[in-house]
Amino acid sequence: MTSGGAILTASLKQHFLERLPGLRILDALGSSESGAQAAQFSDGSGKATTGDFAVAAGNLVLREDLSGPLAAGSEERGWLAREGVIPLGYYKDEE
Repeated sequence: MTSGGAILTASLKQHFLERLPGLRILDALGSSESGAQAAQFSDGSGKATTGDFAVAAGNLVLREDLSGPLAAGSEERGWLAREGVIPLGYYKDEE
């Protein structure tokens, strides 16, 4: 099962995993402009969690002041960013 619109809570994931043996759950995040940026898999082999995402290759989390990247596992708030070629705006959108 895949969720990309909103992350699933740990209790909801656990509910599905208990009732559907062999189920794999993917929580993915990103935007249509950036593509997939981070993901979390749950398959019943351990306790289901919420919000512990693995950042995909080509992505990083920047410090809130944009001064540099945050270390993996940091509790500090930051900005999810993508490196490489990305769109800078929308066609004929002045904003």
